[in-house]
Amino acid sequence: DGVALDPYEEDVFQSLLDYCDSKDVKCVFVNYPALQSALENGKINTVATILRDRGYDLIDLDKYTDDMNFDFKTDMKDYQHVNIRGAVKITRFLSDYLASNYNVADRRGDNSGKYDAWYLDYKSFAKEAEGYL
Repeated sequence: DGVALDPYEEDVFQSLLDYCDSKDVKCVFVNYPALQSALENGKINTVATILRDRGYDLIDLDKYTDDMNFDFKTDMKDYQHVNIRGAVKITRFLSDYLASNYNVADRRGDNSGKYDAWYLDYKSFAKEAEGYL
């Protein structure tokens, strides 16, 4: 099932987890859909085991492609990157998943000014995505 990470990957990953351990936040890791090789899938399995052993959650979106109505033929830019349609499907699913399974506040409609950059980014994305969705 699992494939060993190479020493550099292992070192960087463990350093990241050590950093996460030092912060007072809940870190959740996400594996996005991709057309991965057997080697890459084996490494994802290893990463999932390490995360579980260290007390972190992994949301493996490859397991939710049916729930997202994700189609690798129409929702991917290439074998490893989603296009805008795929990004929208993943974002909607992940938003709902996080809201249902974690204590994540919905910041839409917050007029405090703290999230103005988010709103501007969304408006820019929505304008760009109009022709693709």
